[in-house]
Amino acid sequence: MKIKAVCEATGLTDRAVRYYIDEGLISPAYTENYLGRRNYDFCEEDVRALERIAKLRSYDFSVAEIGGMLCSPETIGQVCGDLIARKRAKLKEDERILAALEKLPELKPGSVEELVEALEKPESPVPPERVKTKLLPAIGKAVLAALVFAPFALAALMWVLRLTEFRFVKFDLKFCLIMLACLVPSVLALMLPKRIPSLKWRAALRVLLAVLCAISVFAIFSFGMLYWNSGGTDKLSDYRVPDWASGWPSGYEIFEALFPAREEFFGEGSEPVLYHYLNIDDFDGGMAEIYAERRIDAVQFEREVELRKLAFAEYYEQHAEDWRVYWGGYGPEGSIALKYKEFSHGRFSCCAFYTESEPFSRDTRGTVYLFASDPETLTLRYVYCSASASFYDTFYCGLDW
Repeated sequence: MKIKAVCEATGLTDRAVRYYIDEGLISPAYTENYLGRRNYDFCEEDVRALERIAKLRSYDFSVAEIGGMLCSPETIGQVCGDLIARKRAKLKEDERILAALEKLPELKPGSVEELVEALEKPESPVPPERVKTKLLPAIGKAVLAALVFAPFALAALMWVLRLTEFRFVKFDLKFCLIMLACLVPSVLALMLPKRIPSLKWRAALRVLLAVLCAISVFAIFSFGMLYWNSGGTDKLSDYRVPDWASGWPSGYEIFEALFPAREEFFGEGSEPVLYHYLNIDDFDGGMAEIYAERRIDAVQFEREVELRKLAFAEYYEQHAEDWRVYWGGYGPEGSIALKYKEFSHGRFSCCAFYTESEPFSRDTRGTVYLFASDPETLTLRYVYCSASASFYDTFYCGLDW
């Protein structure tokens, strides 16, 4: 390929190509005429080398640097570092020159002498008034940014706390929607102001959205706490995971009156399974939700059935008139009477106290104390569920009865 075709292919001039050859960057084949002028014949590799050289020259690598890198590739890193240093120094000098030139419209020089004086005049410090005018908008923007992003951060924190605090997590749709609704002002604050051309209306909208974001922070914190206390699980398989860590409840008067003591439940000759036990703090100092069962021998089985039925009957006889569960407030207007029922469910004989919905109702509300016995398998079940206090469903409805 002749030099003219190479120039057209690479965009280089004839002079530049011959200069790179003279500097030893490429060495194409050539012939000399009787006048000593060389006629070069470039191969494809020579053309590609020239293209690489042209690209490096466009990034301000010098011919000497390119030659050095071609001869010694291990110097590439050092050469690049030197070029970066030169560029930074030049950029700093360009910024100094630009800053000096930007002062000229204010100074309005009328002669070359005044122009030189204006260019060489040192920069004056920024007046305190200008510092204040810049500082206040910066503080306002920081506060607005904090209010915009705080709901997102607080909502994420609520989720993390919930996932780490509870062994079984239940996602309540109502509270999820409340949390998402509280994030709407923050989303609007990120999107809407940019679309409004008027600076006045944009500022007013930002103030309004900032107030709404502040309300969102309070709402997310409040509903997040309520959501925190509405724990549980939506899967029966989770509910039936054995949980021995919490032990058997104690100190709760009606529970101790109806169900066996810890020593009896975990005693010899018993095969107990405590599927779920959870303390729930409320205004009365603590509640517990439990599903447990055990298998014992025939003699103990008959004795336990008699004891539990007697305990239920005696408690109802003594406390039916004055025992109340308060739902929605304290006082007679919020009280619910305790009900007692003996019945069969599947292969189990049951006796139960309940306050609102009957036991095994799919929309169970209120409190249920249930004792069930299966004489075929010598299995005893103990259930306490306080749906009114803890927002939990009664999962015993889905068990094998």
